[in-house]
Amino acid sequence: MMRLVLLLMMQLRRMMATKLGLLLVLLVMRVMVVVVLGRYRGPVGRTDDLIVAWRLLAQDEVGVRIERCRTGD
Repeated sequence: MMRLVLLLMMQLRRMMATKLGLLLVLLVMRVMVVVVLGRYRGPVGRTDDLIVAWRLLAQDEVGVRIERCRTGD
């Protein structure tokens, strides 16, 4: 298991070198966060948690983009 994690980390470092790879990594991370948040509670309310988590991630991403526009990055 640890070997698999290390292998994935090395692949992650290579993929982040390209813009498409970075977008793919961000998408996978978003899905993982949503799945993990959905598992904290039982089957009841899981869908609501997933929707809330997705919206929070989307708002955060938009906030970062707006902040970059303001600072000129």
